[in-house]
Amino acid sequence: MRSGHIGLLLFGTAVVAGRFDVLGQETIAPGEGATVAVELVQPVYLEDGMRFLLRDGNQGPLLPAGERARWAGTAGMGRVLEARG
Repeated sequence: MRSGHIGLLLFGTAVVAGRFDVLGQETIAPGEGATVAVELVQPVYLEDGMRFLLRDGNQGPLLPAGERARWAGTAGMGRVLEARG
């Protein structure tokens, strides 16, 4: 992931898109940890220490109940270090 990338962040039941700015390095490789600044496209309640899930890429097709599909994309966990209004 590079600065300027847009991904989906899941905070509990809230899903919101955000633009990422990687701090201190050019890119983030899969499985690598980093500190990033995220500008959310809409307001959402956040507090310091809150955890979130990052989803990127194809979010998967909608299928009838009980059917399975493979999808491409990455997922990662993160924690809010500082929430600013």
